[in-house]
Amino acid sequence: MEMALWRIEDDRPRSLAASGIGDEQRLESIIADDVEILGLGPLMLLGRQVFTDHESRVDLLALDEEGTVYVIELKRDRTPRDVVAQILDYGSWVRRLSAERLAHIFESGQFARDNTFSAAFADRFGRLLPDVINESHRLVIVASQLDESTQRIVEYLLEGFGVPVNAVFFRYFRDGTSEYLARTWLSDPAVAEQRALKPKRPPGEWNGVDYYVLFAPEESRSWEDAREWRYVSAGGGSRWSNSLFRLRPEARMFVHLPQHGYVAVGRVVSGPVPIGEFMVKSGDREISLLDVPLRNESIKQHATDPELAEYLVGVDWEWDVPASEGYWERGFFWRRGTTVVELRDPATARKICAHAGIPDDEAEGTEAQATNKTSSPAH
Repeated sequence: MEMALWRIEDDRPRSLAASGIGDEQRLESIIADDVEILGLGPLMLLGRQVFTDHESRVDLLALDEEGTVYVIELKRDRTPRDVVAQILDYGSWVRRLSAERLAHIFESGQFARDNTFSAAFADRFGRLLPDVINESHRLVIVASQLDESTQRIVEYLLEGFGVPVNAVFFRYFRDGTSEYLARTWLSDPAVAEQRALKPKRPPGEWNGVDYYVLFAPEESRSWEDAREWRYVSAGGGSRWSNSLFRLRPEARMFVHLPQHGYVAVGRVVSGPVPIGEFMVKSGDREISLLDVPLRNESIKQHATDPELAEYLVGVDWEWDVPASEGYWERGFFWRRGTTVVELRDPATARKICAHAGIPDDEAEGTEAQATNKTSSPAH
């Protein structure tokens, strides 16, 4: 995607010329100062210029709240073949790092500031370290400009083989004494997450009905509001809201609340629509959710912005509980980086339904299909 920037002057656009940022060491420093500029969500930086076991150095190493490790490497002046080979080599090293080794990297680096690994994680994400760290990793190439050859190689690895690699590039603009950075991804992070390698647990055959829904109760939304008014939602950008459009009437959703577990099972009845179009029953009439007093009114703040608005899907709950009563077992399916994905793990669905006292014909049918396929003679 080509990016351009204009200054409006007397109601007329004046184009600003784009250029490279010059020294990509400066871009690395900007990212190190605020890693969220990458658009990957909250990350905790573990180290900068981290030495590997092969005497090479990773530009930036980071961790997300689920324990996924991120290798962030600047392209600098290297050829496409060199930079891709380098980051794949880093991936082969990172995937073997234990939680103890990652803690050592953090505590001996510049980002610790006399803090321990576990304490810094709790400060950053408001939760304890996950039981499993570095079950998966992601590779990110950063460039001030991205050439076609690098694009082709990264797309081939991601789309053809599910290698968890993506590229982001920044265009630099200068307007007098003001400087600007504009960012775009080679592949939307949510899409790249879907194309990346699948979890180590082999997925079951999808029954065409069950979906996993990530409900992130950040500052802009309340799970108790969603329970009461029968919806799930996402917003703050198309990266989060687009996947809601997979949910069709009669689809069954299993709602996961980060740090709490599964909190609901329900059937889709409507949507998705922007919050300004979502209607709820109040007594014997229907009114807009915008007219309903909510526990968290922040969900309404971008109601008129098609990009940032919260989008809602109407649902009939078959089982729903407060966050404090969320259900979680080790080995349950979970996914970060996107709001809705197909739930291809019948074991997770079966256990949740059993816990909730819900009949689970769908999951049983899925397992039966898988059994029949396994036991059928070859033709």
